[in-house]
Amino acid sequence: MRLLNLLPLLLLPPPCLPLAPYPALLSAVPSPSGSKLPADIQAALAAKVDALVSTASAPPSTADELTGTHRLVYSTAPGPSSGSLGPFVGSVTQTFVDEVRFVNRVELGPLKLELSARRTAIDGKRYRVSFDDLSVSCFSLPLLAKTVGGEGVWELRFVEACEGSGGRKVRVMSTPSIFVLEEVES
Repeated sequence: MRLLNLLPLLLLPPPCLPLAPYPALLSAVPSPSGSKLPADIQAALAAKVDALVSTASAPPSTADELTGTHRLVYSTAPGPSSGSLGPFVGSVTQTFVDEVRFVNRVELGPLKLELSARRTAIDGKRYRVSFDDLSVSCFSLPLLAKTVGGEGVWELRFVEACEGSGGRKVRVMSTPSIFVLEEVES
């Protein structure tokens, strides 16, 4: 008799488990350009980023080598750093050339912007980033190449493979804008 009373419980679907922090962030990001999202959505995404950072197995370190190509998952940065070119949003990658040099690339259809830069460790958690050259091409034809200046600081908040990343490294940094990048090629 008791088994018959339990039968309805056995027919219920299993309860939904919460997503791990990285898949939860991925599922909540409606666009690679966070700076164009309403403030309430940005706040919710910032909370998901903080949840991801809180799962770090160890503090991030500039001693951990950054290699390969990483794609931008989410950013609060305005302008081209987050892929925004006027009303359009392109895809953003960051490719590490060696221990110092890297290239930020924005692609929007046939239009490609490349910003070459260098990084130097300040301490165990921060890099000083110096911007060198900007090039713009369309259909692989060069439109602009110029030397640019400027520098900034990256503060690493999270660098490791996590559940939902397929074993690839996920990196969270503040500049103070938030950037979440995922390694796509090592």
